[in-house]
Amino acid sequence: MGDEKRFVVVLLLVTVAILGYLIGGRSSNASPPETMHEASNAATSLTYAAASGWAPAPAAPAVSGISIAQPLVLAPSGHATQTGLIVGQLLGVESGPLPTKLLEGLRESPATAVVNLSNTQAYRYSQVSLSGSKQQLTIYTIPTSADTTEAVVCYAPTSSTGSLHACEQLAGTLSIATGRPQAEVHAFQTLTPQASYGTQIRAAVARVNQLLGTIRAEIRPGLLHSAASISAKRLSEGLAVTATSLAALSPPPAAVAANTALSQALTRTRTAYAALSGALLAESTSRYDAARSRIATAEAALNTAIKDITLLGYQ
Repeated sequence: MGDEKRFVVVLLLVTVAILGYLIGGRSSNASPPETMHEASNAATSLTYAAASGWAPAPAAPAVSGISIAQPLVLAPSGHATQTGLIVGQLLGVESGPLPTKLLEGLRESPATAVVNLSNTQAYRYSQVSLSGSKQQLTIYTIPTSADTTEAVVCYAPTSSTGSLHACEQLAGTLSIATGRPQAEVHAFQTLTPQASYGTQIRAAVARVNQLLGTIRAEIRPGLLHSAASISAKRLSEGLAVTATSLAALSPPPAAVAANTALSQALTRTRTAYAALSGALLAESTSRYDAARSRIATAEAALNTAIKDITLLGYQ
């Protein structure tokens, strides 16, 4: 019996030793938690991955079409002349997620996606290229309320795709806080596009493009006033039907402002063509010129409203 007891004790000790080795081995091989750095200014504070090698910079070069209140800047080794990341409240935003001035300067529409950053959803706009600029941009926007938007802007020379990619990776690690007392930045509503609304809004936009593309061509100089008046009236009536169907939609919260702007722009375009129809029928030059001016303004607003819808992921 004594030998059996000694054997059991030895077995237990060996088992404990093996378990200790395994646990110790696992602990020694486990990846240490990623070191984070902090940066802040009067409006914003953030944490970011220290391994990036990026550091706070005093300022960033101007980015055409983008204005950020009290920007906080990070850059490789703190040098922001060529490449950097800008964080802060985006100014000049109206019904859409990007400023109108920025949209006016784009060479082409950016690639749009809804992404998850460290602790919030955001809209990501990649392949952003501005006319006359040698910068390439990736822009993240986080709507924090119905009328405020936080932005993360990555910029780099067009020849330095690797630098822009490094900035995008860094953006994914950011934790941003604003306000007094400071609170973590989150999108105030879900940004994920709603499939059913997407189907409806794409159909409405397609209908508008069809109407403008076909009937508008019939309203041209040299055509009999009566015939041009009928075409303008047909166009106005077609847009009215589309405006009614658009007003009946139930957009998700993230698309309410853009949907309202599109509906209002469509209504202004419809009434402008109705005015043109009346001016042609009355053969009034002054009324014709006024209606043409209204049409130009209304269609510009309509184009912006359609762009804003696509920038929410409804392409």
